[in-house]
Amino acid sequence: MIYAAGQGDGDQRGLNHLAHEGLLKRVIGGYWALAPKLQQLAMENKILAYNLPQGVISHMYRDIAAHKPRTITAVGLGTFVDPRLGGGKMIG
Repeated sequence: MIYAAGQGDGDQRGLNHLAHEGLLKRVIGGYWALAPKLQQLAMENKILAYNLPQGVISHMYRDIAAHKPRTITAVGLGTFVDPRLGGGKMIG
């Protein structure tokens, strides 16, 4: 699953409905704070979890809609989302 913005209410709603062990394998998100149950699965290493810049994910959606083959950006280079420095992978 991939999402750009905070999808939830910080308690029970939104992506928390999908936070069941075995339901999701990989989640790429732009903002995790509003889905604490999903966070818990990530921190327990029960899902592969990545945190990427919200704006980059939004641009990727635009590029998909325009039938472009990929999104290339320098955003995040030198930070935790840099592929050389972990690629945004969240680990518990």
